[in-house]
Amino acid sequence: MQFLLGRGHPIVARIGGHLGTLRGMRNDADYKLSKPATENPKTVETVVKGAGKYIRELDSAFGGPDGPAIVAGIMDYQRKIAGKQP
Repeated sequence: MQFLLGRGHPIVARIGGHLGTLRGMRNDADYKLSKPATENPKTVETVVKGAGKYIRELDSAFGGPDGPAIVAGIMDYQRKIAGKQP
């Protein structure tokens, strides 16, 4: 998620934000059993459809003309957080 946020590509950044939401929902389903909304079949269906859409959008972004720049941005960020800036 953090690698997608702020990498200079609007679709990738938006999906990075959605991944954070999906992670929160998964954590709720796994650890907060008092929140039944995550177990609702309609909620599950909506989330699964959304995840499929995000995967297709990421495939398109990474496979398109901006793909190399997206990858370079992610690699730069990875070096930055590892303390190995060029």
